[in-house]
Amino acid sequence: MRSVDGVLASLPRPVEKMPQDMLASEHAVAGKKLFNSIGCADCHAPNMGSVEGLYSDLLVHRMGQDLEGGGSYNDPPVPVPDGPPDRGPSAAEWRTPPLWGVADSAPYMHDGRAPTLEDAIRLHSGQAARSAQRFAALSKAEQDQLLTFLKTLRAPTEK
Repeated sequence: MRSVDGVLASLPRPVEKMPQDMLASEHAVAGKKLFNSIGCADCHAPNMGSVEGLYSDLLVHRMGQDLEGGGSYNDPPVPVPDGPPDRGPSAAEWRTPPLWGVADSAPYMHDGRAPTLEDAIRLHSGQAARSAQRFAALSKAEQDQLLTFLKTLRAPTEK
């Protein structure tokens, strides 16, 4: 049986595709720094073991009742009681999704309720609330830089 690290390492490597425009490229670099400084990388860790560019810790985090949902696209949020603690994640817990390819994968969140990356960030609550609040406190220019960085995270392509 292969380890998770081995399986991940065997996948095509995700890419950060920098914008061709010099100013946009500078914004992406600044946005990556902001991504780290406001806490996004605490859960969306750039690297995991030998896998670079994953942007996930692959852990389950409590994201808050606001993100509970029916589990599929367009299902309205339905309050679901938490089960026994030893029975898996609660309805308000979600595994941190890898952000590789996030620029190519709208809509966002587990149920597609966020049409844009900005909406997805603003919807973070629970354990991610502090990062969402820090994002909201950034200037519009800084928010745009962070979003420009996220748009560099492209899906891997087959060779």
